[in-house]
Amino acid sequence: MEFTNRDETVLSLGNEMQTAAVLGQRDENLLRIEKEVNAEILVRGDEVRIKGNETQREKALRIFNHLKTLAAADVEINANVLNYAVAAAEEKRDDVAASLTGNIYVTPKGKQIKARTLGQKRYVEALSNHDIVFAPPGPARPTLPWPRRWWL
Repeated sequence: MEFTNRDETVLSLGNEMQTAAVLGQRDENLLRIEKEVNAEILVRGDEVRIKGNETQREKALRIFNHLKTLAAADVEINANVLNYAVAAAEEKRDDVAASLTGNIYVTPKGKQIKARTLGQKRYVEALSNHDIVFAPPGPARPTLPWPRRWWL
């Protein structure tokens, strides 16, 4: 649920578990979002009130919706996930969180393996849709002359 008036946006984060996951331990995620967006954010229960200009509210809303989607899918929200949410909000990409919630693989014991970034998701999709292509070794590994001739 979302409500917006002239200078305030109200967003519901869902149940208590999702709210706790989104806000982080001791509200560290909330404080980071407030700092990134430069807006005043108030939390009462599962309700978040965002006060600021339209661009600040829009960016904060995108971040919270991203984190809310991941929390609903039981994805652990840590500093890297928060950084990714901030970057997605700055690029105005709303589809990122939904694409990261799907399982890549389920182990025989039932553990769900998920992509953490869009790059990982694209890589796994490419592996499943195409043959594996071996690239030349990177700068950290020794380069042998014979593989380069082999690929030509």
